[in-house]
Parts: sequence; structure tokens; C-alpha cells
Amino acid sequence: MPKFRFSLQKLLDLRSRAEDTAHRRLAETQRESRRQRALLADLQQACEAAAEEASVPPGCFAEVGLLLNNHLHLARLEAQTLAQEGRVKQWHRREGLEREELLQAARDRKVIARLKERRRQQHVTKAERLERRLLDEAGAMAHLRHGGS
Repeated sequence: MPKFRFSLQKLLDLRSRAEDTAHRRLAETQRESRRQRALLADLQQACEAAAEEASVPPGCFAEVGLLLNNHLHLARLEAQTLAQEGRVKQWHRREGLEREELLQAARDRKVIARLKERRRQQHVTKAERLERRLLDEAGAMAHLRHGGS
């Protein structure tokens, strides 16, 4: 009996490559998402530090220009933080989409892999039946040759 050959092997290979590609894209997106969250954390810390600098303890005098400068700096940091929060949300959504694409690619590959395994099992079963039939025929022929009754 000929060796097992899966007629859809090229499709299985293609689906495996698509799954690998989706996995790589998800990993890249996760790395960028972590980087964006780290930038957000840095901005939040800078905002806290700037808020401390912009406040004047009771009973202390402060220069108006310096106080105005500190408040402007704080406002700029808060605006950057708000924009960064938007980027973090955007990367988080993209990460979810990439994860869904990976799951779909894995399901697509698994369907073909299960089909391959079923066909391999059918091939093995068919080969075993053929071997049994050939052995039965050989046994019957041997029995007839030896004057079997």
C-alpha cells in the first residue's frame, strides 16, 4: 500500500503560516501596548511631580511668573497624559483584534489538522484490512496447496 499522502497538505501549511504570522503580529502589538502603558505611567508620575511644584504651601510667597510657568507645564503634561491614554486604549483595542485573528487562524488550522488525522487513520485502517485480506488469501492458498481438507 502506498505511503499516506494528505491531499490538503499545502492548505495545512498555508494555515500554519497564517497562524504563525498572526502570533508574531500579536506579540509585536503586545510589546507596543506595554511600551505605550509605560509612557503613560511616566507621564502620570510627571504630572504628580508638576502638581506638587505648582502648589504653594499656605503662608509662603511665590513668584507669579514661576507659578504661572508651573501651571502651564502641568497643563501641558495633563494634555499629553490625556492623549497618551487615548493611544493606550487604541493599542489595547488593536491587541484584542490581533488576539481574535490569532484564535481564528488557530481554529482554521486545527480544522485541517483534524481532517488530516482522520484521513491518516482511515489510511491505516484500510492498510490493515488489505493486509488481513492478503494474509487470509495466502493462508487459504497454502491450505489448498498442502491438500487441505
